[in-house]
Amino acid sequence: MKKQWNKIAFMSAIVAMFTFASCNRTKDTEPKMDAENAQSFEDNTYSENEFDAITDIEQGVSEHEFAGRPANGEKGDKDGINDILPTCATKTVTAWSPAGSNIVGKKIVLDFGTTGCTSVDGKRVYKGKIISYHAKKFNAPAAIMRTEFDGFFVKRANQPDSKYAQLVATKVVVNESAVSTSNPNITIAPFKHRVRVFGANTPEYTADSYAKLVFSDGKSIDWNTNRVRTWAEGGSTPFTLADDIFLVSGSHKGKNINGTTYQAQTIEGSPLQFKFVCWALGVYRPTKGKLQIASSNHPTVVLDFGDGSCDNNFTVTQ
Repeated sequence: MKKQWNKIAFMSAIVAMFTFASCNRTKDTEPKMDAENAQSFEDNTYSENEFDAITDIEQGVSEHEFAGRPANGEKGDKDGINDILPTCATKTVTAWSPAGSNIVGKKIVLDFGTTGCTSVDGKRVYKGKIISYHAKKFNAPAAIMRTEFDGFFVKRANQPDSKYAQLVATKVVVNESAVSTSNPNITIAPFKHRVRVFGANTPEYTADSYAKLVFSDGKSIDWNTNRVRTWAEGGSTPFTLADDIFLVSGSHKGKNINGTTYQAQTIEGSPLQFKFVCWALGVYRPTKGKLQIASSNHPTVVLDFGDGSCDNNFTVTQ
């Protein structure tokens, strides 16, 4: 499980570096976007990155738990859990069943405390609780994971405490991977998960319900997404990273930190592509794919990330 989780967690590392790259554009060499579309692009990428990083922690914990590892109140390294969850966090697991179902699943509470707990990769600091509900393990056929947040905050590890953002949201991840014809209890490559993020205390996903990322200065980002993450290549070689390719497609919308409404979506037939071999060379942006961004009262732009080559180039057209 450890090796497979590390491969899947690679996706968050890629998107994380994509975020840092998008936030540090070089004016003389980058294609030009108007300031509001650039802000929408940056805030959308930031939101996607933070929620994806949480999903990958939950995925690792789910696989760990459903494999029968020790459960309640864990601290310290037990069967590799510290490759997923930092020692400053506490994991509590209780039995849980979906309404009207005889399935006995798990409610998993990850408590990062109140003073700040640094993630295993050292990139983020968390406070508060992530509460997730699993009818079955993350990668089981048609598995659904619902996540809620209780006083949960995140910031980058190199930022002051004034940069904490509170996540007020609901997140639902559904395994849409194909089922093996020889074993109905397992899924087969390419592995595919639909990710939806929307408003807190909302029973079902709606496109008009928005998660909030609230910063200490009172500013906030509103965000809604319905997208698919596909492990397109490399899923059948769990011990090799070099052949990994991930695709991201779908839609996002909300308000950027300036209060401007926007919509962003991948162009049909052109999902955003991320390659491990490019990441190893320091290329953190998508290597292929197109993303359309439309901010209110601003021209619609399309970002084209190229033909799959390992470079940081993209073009912007209206």
